[in-house]
Amino acid sequence: MLGIGVSALDGYWTGVYQSETRTFRVSGSPTSLPTKWDNALMALTSLVTVVSFEAVGAILVIAFLVLPVAAAYLLTTKLNYMMILSVVFSMIACVIGYYLSLVLNTSISSAIVTTMGVLFCLSFIFVLLNKRRVTYEGS
Repeated sequence: MLGIGVSALDGYWTGVYQSETRTFRVSGSPTSLPTKWDNALMALTSLVTVVSFEAVGAILVIAFLVLPVAAAYLLTTKLNYMMILSVVFSMIACVIGYYLSLVLNTSISSAIVTTMGVLFCLSFIFVLLNKRRVTYEGS
């Protein structure tokens, strides 16, 4: 919860989800602000990752760090939408994976990781089909 709060505050404080010094110089904000927020967010991410390794295991943590963001990156290049989509993909994978593990009587973490992999594959197939459709319509 603390990570979500700091991330939301970072987005509100900067006005845009960018941490470029040039952007802050042009907007008149102090140029030390992005560095402080970047360091705070990196420290918070490291802390949450280390604690999560002990709590849920390495495979689930690595899957949560990589798969939702990769699936969202396939669908959009705007950082705001990518952050929202990665949270939505994570929530969908958690809910479906939990109920899938109950039905199949398997481990919850493996069901969640499998569901995330399926969501990534579905977004990859969607992008491939969408690109083909665009290229065929253009010619």
